[in-house]
Amino acid sequence: MSKTNEHLDRRIIRTRKLLRESLIALIAEKGFDAITINDLTDRATLNRATFYLHYRDKQDLLDQSVDEVLNTLKDKLKAHSYPLLPRVKGQPLPGLVSLFEHVTEHTDFYKVMLGEHGMPGFTTRLIQTLKELCYQSFERIPPERLQGPISKDILISYITAAYLGVIIWWLQNDMPYSAKYMAQQVTYLTNFSQTLAEESQSGNQQQ
Repeated sequence: MSKTNEHLDRRIIRTRKLLRESLIALIAEKGFDAITINDLTDRATLNRATFYLHYRDKQDLLDQSVDEVLNTLKDKLKAHSYPLLPRVKGQPLPGLVSLFEHVTEHTDFYKVMLGEHGMPGFTTRLIQTLKELCYQSFERIPPERLQGPISKDILISYITAAYLGVIIWWLQNDMPYSAKYMAQQVTYLTNFSQTLAEESQSGNQQQ
């Protein structure tokens, strides 16, 4: 890559970052519907022409911002063999550490999007992303470990809803604990749920 192209790419990245940050700040202040393009460009100290070089309108900016953050989450968690599910005794599940680290890296985004001024559809998209990663984890688990009285679909819905609930609590309380501590706590809870499921399966087999 030439120095000219590299410089151009950096400018594009910087411009898009400024507009995304402006969008999130303005949603927190006045809500998405009240935001104008002038609001966005004034906050980012850019002109309208620059905005339209990158986005069609504010909805396109929002959609691309959500896509980028959730794709970053997927890439981060896919690096782990089991992104969000299996038991790891005595240590936090690495995928969960990455999940909470990701939220830490995008704190303002998640505080807004999961808060009172957030977009209603975002929670659904985040849950679907977490479910997708959980299903990928299940695909790597030996079939004999999946036999039991609990439906895989119900289990994944339960786990992802629990993860989301803990993330929202963490954000609403200004993140009083580290990402690793949160991952450890959720790992304990996940292990506890899985232990109960196995005990239920064992009890059914003995009857």
